[in-house]
This record gives sequence, structure tokens and C-alpha cells, in this order.
Amino acid sequence: FSNPNERGDYPSEKKAIYTLEVIKERFADWLENVYHKRRHRGIGTSPNKIWAKLVNNQPPLRLISSEDMSRLFLSQTSSKLVEGRVRFKNLQWSCGELKNLQDLGTKEQLLTIFYDACDLGQVLVTHPNYPDKVFHAKGCEMSYQDGLTLDLHVLLNAIQKKEAKNFDFRDAREHRTRMMQERYDYEHRRGRRKAAQTDEKIGQARPQENMTR
Repeated sequence: FSNPNERGDYPSEKKAIYTLEVIKERFADWLENVYHKRRHRGIGTSPNKIWAKLVNNQPPLRLISSEDMSRLFLSQTSSKLVEGRVRFKNLQWSCGELKNLQDLGTKEQLLTIFYDACDLGQVLVTHPNYPDKVFHAKGCEMSYQDGLTLDLHVLLNAIQKKEAKNFDFRDAREHRTRMMQERYDYEHRRGRRKAAQTDEKIGQARPQENMTR
């Protein structure tokens, strides 16, 4: 089924014949013994044969630090340094080293911000003149930014824009708390409803007791 509505009352868990572990094992078996050994039209041979042919022709591996590697998976933006802070979408981050950097006359220089869209509590910052130096900056409003996702932040911005207000962290925190509470209440209501439906089905499946004596 493509969605719960299409499934309806069909007892998927009761009718299931494969566990997730069994499916993983069978997929790994097919991948190793069929897919990798079968001829592929795009490469004119099997993946195993092309791997064996090219594996010895690769250049030496380039060693990359874990910090540099993690930066490859982060989103990027840029910002000027204002009062020792970098800014993005009404959010600010700072650290002691950034404040010292401002004393070097970099006020008009754009710095690169590396951020995780799933947690805007902290960012990595680099200066174009010192690319090997990474500054670890924390949010200036951690009570709001800690664990904050970009999607939720954009949504909260839109709500305030609709209300024709300037962005206010206190108001945003209130909206965030309300939305998380609504999600919590919804999940628990759905869980209680599902449990009640299960109890009802179990009751219907039990044989009726003979009421005559």
C-alpha cells in the first residue's frame, strides 16, 4: 500500500511473512551474488570485473581530517562580521575568536558560514584569508537556537511576517513550544486511538461465551 488510507483495516503486521532483517539478508545476497556478477550494458561487463580492473589504477588516497570531511556535508552561506557576530536569516552566532578577528580589520570581508540545517545552535566559520582556521561559533540565543531546524525557523519567520512584526526570539520560542506540544499531543492521541482499535479487534476475535446455563 502507498499510504495508511489505502491500507484501511488490512492487518499488515499480522499478515507479514518477512521481517526487516530477512529482507536485508536477501537483498545483500542478491546484491553480492547476482547484481555484482551480472553483465551491465552501461559498462559492458560486471561490476566485479570492472572493479578488479580499475582498483589497482587508483591514485593514492588523500588524507582528509574529520573536521574537513564533516564540512563537506554542511550547507554554506556568507556573512559580514558585525560586532563579533555572523548573521543568517535573523540568527546570530559568535565566539571569542571572532571578536578578536574583527580587530584585524575584516569588517567588510565576507566570511563563510557552514551550518547544519537540522541544528542551528552552532556553526563553523572561516575567513578567506585564513582558510585553514575554523572558528566554532555558538548561537547568541541558545534557548531558541539549540536543536532548531532551518525549516522550523523559516516557518516561524513566516508566521511573524504574516502578523506584520519584526522578528522576536521570545515570540518565536512561544510558537516553537506550542508547535512541539501540538505534535506531542497529536502523536499520543493517535497512539491511544490505535490501541483502542486493537483492543476492539481483539474483543471481536474472541469467541462469544455461552450465556445459557
